[in-house]
Order: sequence, then structure tokens, then C-alpha cells
Amino acid sequence: ALPDIPTSIYAVTKKMIEDMGHFYARSHGIRFCALRFSSVSNTFQAPQALRPVPLISRDLVVEDCAMANIQGCESDRVCDDVLLIGPHCPLENADLIEAFKDRDAVIEKHWPGSLELFERAGFSTSGVLWPCCDIRRARQVLGWEPQYGYGWLLEKVKNGLTASD
Repeated sequence: ALPDIPTSIYAVTKKMIEDMGHFYARSHGIRFCALRFSSVSNTFQAPQALRPVPLISRDLVVEDCAMANIQGCESDRVCDDVLLIGPHCPLENADLIEAFKDRDAVIEKHWPGSLELFERAGFSTSGVLWPCCDIRRARQVLGWEPQYGYGWLLEKVKNGLTASD
């Protein structure tokens, strides 16, 4: 694996805290779990303000982040872990490569008709498909599963939610 090389002051301070957590976990047997979040959208109370496409591979709703934190504190399986917390992303590498040529075709492959539904409901369907972070370890260690994403918002739109609600 490649070493973590922080490229911003935020990342430097995050890495310092992770390293300190690792030190105490190894030196004193303290359970330690650092969570690395993808982009967080603080709009659960107002789902009409969410942008659908970023929810596919990058954005998390704040409630999913909160649940990951709670499960990180409560899990007996945590030892000395750094876990990625991101959206459930069904895209494969081939999908992401194809998305450079035709993003909409990739979205339609996984959620047929969804872009049209979002547009009719007044949602912006702009945005790129980012590489997905691997959340398998968070699922395994925490038992965590993101609940709010593209499919969740799509169901809300199918049930009548519009961007102007």
C-alpha cells in the first residue's frame, strides 16, 4: 500500500491524530478507531437541497456519518483501525472509465430513468462520478451500512418529493 502523504493542513492534522491514536493503541492497549469521511452533505432535514449525482460516489448525508461515529464507539471489533466512510457505490472501475465518455449512460445502467425523474422533480443532475472509496472494512468492523444515498433520494422523488418542497 502507498504511504499516506497529506497534501493540506487539514489532512496533516488528521494524520497526526491518527498516528497518535495508533501510538496509544499499541503502547497501552487502548481501542482506537479513526474514521475518514468522504464529502458530507448536511441536508438530511431538507432532502430537496441534496444534489443526486454526488450521492452516488462521493457525498454522504450527515446522519450516515453520525451513525458511523456511534458504531465506532460501540463496536467490540475495533482495535487499531482507520476506516473509510463513504456512500454505497455500486460502480465498478469500468463504469468510472466509461463515465468519462458518457456519465449519463453509466447512471442509467444502474438506475434506469432516474436522471429524468430527478430533472422533472427540479433537482440538478450535474456532477461527476468520483472514484468510490472502499467501505468494506467499515462494514466488517463496525457493522455500518450507509442508509441515505442516490437510491434513497430516488425513492423519495418517486414518492413525490420535489426540489421545491
